[in-house]
Order: sequence, then structure tokens, then C-alpha cells
Amino acid sequence: DYDSAISTYIKILEDEPNDPKSLIALYKIYSNKQDLNNQEKYLSKIANNPIINIESKKEIFYKLLRNNNFEAFNSFKKIVQEAIQFAPDEPLFNLILADLYAKDKNYKPAITHYKKSLNSTFVKDEYVYIKLVEIYFYQDNFDLVIHTIEEAIEKYPLSSQLYYYQGLAFVNKKQYNEALNSLLKGEKFVVENNSLKSEFYSLIGDSYHNLQSHKLSDQSYDKALFYNPNNVFVLNNYSYYLALREEQLILAKEMSVKCNELTKDAPVASFLDTYAWVLYKLAEYNLAKEEIEKAI
Repeated sequence: DYDSAISTYIKILEDEPNDPKSLIALYKIYSNKQDLNNQEKYLSKIANNPIINIESKKEIFYKLLRNNNFEAFNSFKKIVQEAIQFAPDEPLFNLILADLYAKDKNYKPAITHYKKSLNSTFVKDEYVYIKLVEIYFYQDNFDLVIHTIEEAIEKYPLSSQLYYYQGLAFVNKKQYNEALNSLLKGEKFVVENNSLKSEFYSLIGDSYHNLQSHKLSDQSYDKALFYNPNNVFVLNNYSYYLALREEQLILAKEMSVKCNELTKDAPVASFLDTYAWVLYKLAEYNLAKEEIEKAI
């Protein structure tokens, strides 16, 4: 009987405005009723309440985070900022704020709060490290990517995703031997994820190509396509490099055709350029001219 319960709790709050039980009960009732305005109103009162203990607040915020129910609120960031005043070092509140700042591309406070959210009992540190790494990638700070991953791998030595990001950072720094060291190690930890497996071999192929190890590069691209035959970047790069070397041009053409067919609804200039280059190497000049004009 929600209406009677609401009426009773509101009467209690007239005498005791900070009564924890009444505030939490009203929040839960409005949550069950899917009344977002009142749910948000009482969430704010809970966040601001100095009497309600941190564990009770954490339980409420964690449930919102887990169910992704906070996005409908208009002032969720402000509410979390109110809650964190009572526990500035609480990892969960810092994690939520970090995610909100990161979503707004406000990276400086996001980094600060992510670092404070490490060692939480609610969320794995691996998630926090990966979010930090993603921000450092956005900032093109590959040294910080590598440093952060080195720290993370000490805790999560079997995390394939961490090794992938480490390899990608080394590729961006043109340190291809170091990239291969990370990628060949991390690939072994990929379990039941063919898409990620393909991405590993794609980067491995790129690294070998830049080291002029063409046989190993081709083998890596073959493996990448084995795990994901529709990996358009592998189809494009592999066909382009074969055309540069004037090797297996028929295979290069087949891959380039497939790449551009997969992207026909949103054509990519560089993919069309590759196709034109392959056709040029095959002396199919009229068609090559058509494709390079499309790319332009």
C-alpha cells in the first residue's frame, strides 16, 4: 500500500527531517513505482544526509551503477558529488564520478577519481586500469599507457586486454619488437573471443610488416582472417601490402573486393584507394581509374 506508506513516512519526516529509515524507504518506494522525479529527490536527500552510514549509501549507489539506472536522472553527477563529501576516499563514489567525467570527455578529474577508485571491493581494479589506459590513448600519451599497464599486469598477469593495449601503445611508438613481445604473450590468454583474437593477429601482422618480416606478417594476417574473415582492416592492409610487393595479386584483389563490399554502405576512401592500387598492379587500368576517382 504505497500511498499510505508514503503519507506515513512524510509525516515522520515533518518531525525528523533526517530520519534515515524514512528517507531510504521513500527512495525505494518511488524506485519501485518508477517515479524518477521523486526517486531522484530522495536519492539527493540520502546523499546529503550525515546520519545515513556510508555502507547504506554505497549499497544504493552500487545497485544504480550495476543496473545502469542512473542515466535517466537529471542531476546524478551533482548527487554523487554531494555523497562523496562525507567519504572523499570512498572508491565506489570516486569510480562513479570518474565514469561520469570520462563520459563528458573531462579527463583531468576523471583520472583523479579513477586513481582514487582503485582497491574497491565493488569493482575490479582491472576495469579502472583499462579506463585510465583508454583516456591516455585519447591523449596520445603512450608512455603513460605503458606505465599504467605494467602496474596493472602485476595484478592481472592473465588479462589479454591489457597485453593488447600494451602492444598497441608500442606500435604507436614504432617499437615493434616490444609490441610483438606483448602481443604474442597476450594472445595466448584470449579465450572464446574470436574477434579479439583477430585483432591480436592484426597488430602482430602490422608489427612484422614494419620489421620487414613479410612471411611472418602474411601468416599473422592469415590467422587474423581465420578468426574473423570480415576484419576489414586486415583485408585492406593485407591486400595493400601484397600489392606493394607485387605478390599474390589475385588474392589481394579478392580481399580488397570483399573489404569494399563489407563497407559499401559507408565507403572508406583508403579502402577504395587500396582496391585501385591492386587493380593498377594487375594492369586493369580503366577500373583502377574508376576506383581511385571514387576514393577522391
